[in-house]
Amino acid sequence: MAGLLTFAASQGAWFAAVVGAAHGLPWIGPVLVGAWVAFALTRSSAPRRKALVLLLAGLFGYLADSALVLGGKLAFPPQSGLGGPDSLWMVSLWVSFALTLEGAPARLLRRTWLAVLLGGVAGPIAYASGVKLGAAELPAADSALFVGLVWAVAMPVLALLARKGAPPELGLESA
Repeated sequence: MAGLLTFAASQGAWFAAVVGAAHGLPWIGPVLVGAWVAFALTRSSAPRRKALVLLLAGLFGYLADSALVLGGKLAFPPQSGLGGPDSLWMVSLWVSFALTLEGAPARLLRRTWLAVLLGGVAGPIAYASGVKLGAAELPAADSALFVGLVWAVAMPVLALLARKGAPPELGLESA
């Protein structure tokens, strides 16, 4: 049940952040994700460890998306910007996604090739969905390819962070 709740919260946060950003309310995602993080940390048996993982995931996401923005592969319409070069609502989505990985199937967290494949395919789909909803732009013809490359690297990194940040009782750290 906890895995289903985490998945639903992640999807809700994604939708609220993207639609909010598309409609000039880019603060909605960070507020909702912040509340979700606070809730998750109060329920964690290792809250400091989890907080550090989420901080690192947010930093990684900020750097990755900022590189895409500075490289002309990702852009934000004026109404969706909050921060820069990456938008704060996008950083909140990286944190939100990192929260879901603790409950991910162990085979994803332990198999780098699977994480690379999933990131390389699902990353561009998620960004394209955000573009369709009006929260972001992929301005270059090869933007989706670069997003896929970023996420092919990001997913194994996030999986490693999830393993290192998982409470010891989950038995994922040694993976």
